[in-house]
Parts: sequence; structure tokens; C-alpha cells
Amino acid sequence: MNILRKQAFRVWKIFGKNKEFPKIVADRGTFYNGRYLSYSQGKDIRLARNQRNIITLMHEITHALGFEFHNKKFVDMEFSILEHMFKKNRGELELTAGLFGVER
Repeated sequence: MNILRKQAFRVWKIFGKNKEFPKIVADRGTFYNGRYLSYSQGKDIRLARNQRNIITLMHEITHALGFEFHNKKFVDMEFSILEHMFKKNRGELELTAGLFGVER
């Protein structure tokens, strides 16, 4: 969890300027559709045991930045964060996301 928090802080310094850094904790998550899922609620990020990874954390960081709904603005911000974290260009991210059914 400490490694994930450090990575989140690196991203927050760039994308979350002038906003309070969220509390990130290991948790059961919320039970949905037969399994536990991570979630972000305001400035509180809860990572379920099976989702304690950088991709899930960046998704929840996007929510904590104020992007509540999974719409185009959310996807654009999440892709900006992933571009920064993984040094991938937007086209690669969009292609990969499209292969998994994620629409912009």
C-alpha cells in the first residue's frame, strides 16, 4: 500500500494541485455483483484486496479529482493520468481501451 500511496502522491502533485490529497486505505471495498470492488467517495479511496494495483488506484484517483461519472471527461482525465504514469501515447491507450469495450 505504501508504494501505491507514493505513486498516487506523484500523480496528485501534477493533476490535483490545490486540492486535498485523498486518504487511501486497504479495505474490503463494497460488495457488488458477487465480489468486492474498490471505490472512491469524496476524499476517501478504499482499495479492495483483489484490486490493490496501480490501474485501479489511478481510476479511483480520477474520481477523487472530481470526475464522478464515467463519461468522456472522466475517460480523458484518466487517460491523461495513465499517459503520464506509463509514458504511453494517447493512441495506444485508446486502442487498448477499445479492445476491452471502453468507449470515449
